[in-house]
Amino acid sequence: AAAVKIEMCKTAKAADKINDVEISELGRLLGRLEGMMDDPVAYAAGDIEFHNFIMSVSGDRLGRAIVTGLQGQALANRGYSGHPTITDIAETHRAHVAIVSAIARHDAPAASTEMGAHIASAWKHRRQAP
Repeated sequence: AAAVKIEMCKTAKAADKINDVEISELGRLLGRLEGMMDDPVAYAAGDIEFHNFIMSVSGDRLGRAIVTGLQGQALANRGYSGHPTITDIAETHRAHVAIVSAIARHDAPAASTEMGAHIASAWKHRRQAP
């Protein structure tokens, strides 16, 4: 729960701080993810890059280190990753689009809310996975 709160806060901070060049890069990352939607393994790798980019834009190295460290531990745990389906990836991608939209509008509260909802949804699904 603490990592989720940190990532939500860092996403809000990214929305406040992001510049036009970074918005373009975030859009490019989102486009790359869209092209990977039929490949769960590639999408998972792109997903990590997407989240790491948002954390880097926030400028908070400590928060980024905490989230990245926890993420690394979680990815090593089979129960974290699960077996996402194409439907799961589509849901994740819709969430990523909403996050990017809020960040690009510099809408920190919406960016934070969208990130929190995205993470909660992903965790709920993973916990139900066999």
